Amino acid sequence: MRVEAGTAEAVLHYGRDFAVNVTIRNTSAEEQVLQTNLCDYGAWSWTSDNPRVQPLPQPQSVCEKNALAYLKLLPRETYRTILHARIAGSGGQDPPKSMTFRLGLQIQLGYGASAAPSPYVWSDPITVRIDE
Repeated sequence: MRVEAGTAEAVLHYGRDFAVNVTIRNTSAEEQVLQTNLCDYGAWSWTSDNPRVQPLPQPQSVCEKNALAYLKLLPRETYRTILHARIAGSGGQDPPKSMTFRLGLQIQLGYGASAAPSPYVWSDPITVRIDE
């Protein structure tokens, strides 16, 4: 699996949400099955390697039964989504003019509720300019 990510905005601001365009690519020679739930389809466990960049939870939809759902990716097939994140304030320090971070995705592969989560799959570094 490979995660590709990039921001649509050239300049980001502290404390404001921003969108990250994310592509999950099956780089293996075999079909991969990613588990998710019907109510929050594609809302996997995301993290950042920079503590000031905080991936935000996906908006919850109203759903009667949050059953498991499966996303099948054939070899070289992709799934695209938009992840929202926020840059935490500078905490009284001089804010940097740019920031670099990577996004990590932890997913459960395979069928069934007992499938073990994979290690994080990291995107390439993303560098953004920061404006207060």
